[in-house]
Amino acid sequence: MPTKSKALFFAIIPMLFISIFAVNNAYAQLPDFVGYGSFEELIKTIGTWLVTLSIPISIIVIIIAGVRMFTAGGNPQKFKQGMDMLKYAIIGLAVIFIGQGFVNLVVSVLRGGN
Repeated sequence: MPTKSKALFFAIIPMLFISIFAVNNAYAQLPDFVGYGSFEELIKTIGTWLVTLSIPISIIVIIIAGVRMFTAGGNPQKFKQGMDMLKYAIIGLAVIFIGQGFVNLVVSVLRGGN
C-alpha cells in the first residue's frame, strides 16, 4: 500500500469509529465488569460487546474491498486483493453469526430448552 493510501486509511478509520460510537452513547461505554453477579453474565456481556464491535469493522472492510476492486483500473492483482478482502470479510461475518447462534444453542440445550 503506498504511503498516501496508508495515511488516508489511518486518518479515515479512527474518524469512522469515533462517529459510530458518538451516534449511540450506549456503545461508547465499556461494560462494567465489577457489577456482575455471575461469571455467565460477564461472559455474555463481553461476547455481546465483541459482536457489536466486530460487525461495523466487517462492514468497513467490505466497503474498503469494494473500493479497492472498483479502483483496480484493469490491474488483476489489485482486483484479486479486493476480492480476497471481500471473501475474508464475508467469512468473518459468517463465523460471527454462526458462533453466536452456536453458543445460544449450547446454552439452550444445557438448560433443558428453557
